[in-house]
Amino acid sequence: MKKILGIVIGVVASCGILTAVLPNRVFAACDLGSGSEEIETNIFGTVCDDGNGSAMKAILSLILQILTYGVGVGGVLGIVISGIQYLTARDNEAQAAKARRRILEVVIGLIVYAVMYVVLQFLLIPGGIN
Repeated sequence: MKKILGIVIGVVASCGILTAVLPNRVFAACDLGSGSEEIETNIFGTVCDDGNGSAMKAILSLILQILTYGVGVGGVLGIVISGIQYLTARDNEAQAAKARRRILEVVIGLIVYAVMYVVLQFLLIPGGIN
């Protein structure tokens, strides 16, 4: 039952994140006077392309933004679950050690994602983070 509830909550949270993120970036109008053209994609709607790969950069940037929200939500959930596990451990040292290990793993995962995010931002946008 707990697994089904977790899956339902994950799906609802994912839909909420997608509806909050997609409309802001997808439906931007192209400035067709500057030589750019509109490209219709199946998932992301209309994106602008100026011939220099800006459409692909926009799509990758959107995917990276959605992934960042997902990692943030996962990190918060991991810390909350580990904190509850640590609080309910009482005198059980094995369960407390397991909770501390999980917190450490979540923090390491967030640090690794942050490094990957910075590297991808430098690859997508020459010169740094926007």
